Amino acid sequence: MPKSSIESLLFEESCPLCGKPLGNNPLLCEVCLFSLKPLPEEDQTTIPFLDGYKTFAPYGWREEKIVSLIKFEGFKSLAHLVGNLAKPLLEGYIEKRNPHWVTYIPTNPWRLWFSRGFDPVEEMLKGADLKAEKILKRRWLFRKPLARAKDVAERKRLVKGVFSVEESFKARLRGKKILVVDDLLTSGSTASEVARLLKSAGAKEVYLFAFRGPF
Repeated sequence: MPKSSIESLLFEESCPLCGKPLGNNPLLCEVCLFSLKPLPEEDQTTIPFLDGYKTFAPYGWREEKIVSLIKFEGFKSLAHLVGNLAKPLLEGYIEKRNPHWVTYIPTNPWRLWFSRGFDPVEEMLKGADLKAEKILKRRWLFRKPLARAKDVAERKRLVKGVFSVEESFKARLRGKKILVVDDLLTSGSTASEVARLLKSAGAKEVYLFAFRGPF
């Protein structure tokens, strides 16, 4: 079983997901790397307040391990790789929706400063060579990660009142189209809350680009 530590990427020659030997890519074996294939479906519109969303890859066991390594083990380099792989699909979705701004759902400040040390979505965007505006602000709350909530009801409770709009954007959102980027879509609770918040501040349309979760 692969190690869940920084050493497994720095000093070993096996894939941190499946344990097989690495090929030319220093992070994942070719089987795991090429399993991350874009989903072909069109916009989904099943999340309240969102006008549509696009997901990058199906959420299988490899994707689950990647998300866990990035969010809970601190593998920043994997976030860059994921962003680079998602770049063509993300660029295509931006071209299709033509938003006034691209933004992202910020990570919990507690984990940003005291445990993980980086924002996974920001690092994905760096890997995709995409600049995003910081429109959303997240409160300093010490609570369990949303990814580990036991059910949809708990996720909705945990996300309530967590986000707000940055002061510099409050008077600039009216009539605008916003594309929000996130790392993981599970129940849709966070995406719905963020879309509701942006629309209450005047945004005309809100779209989401994310990884697929067990939604």
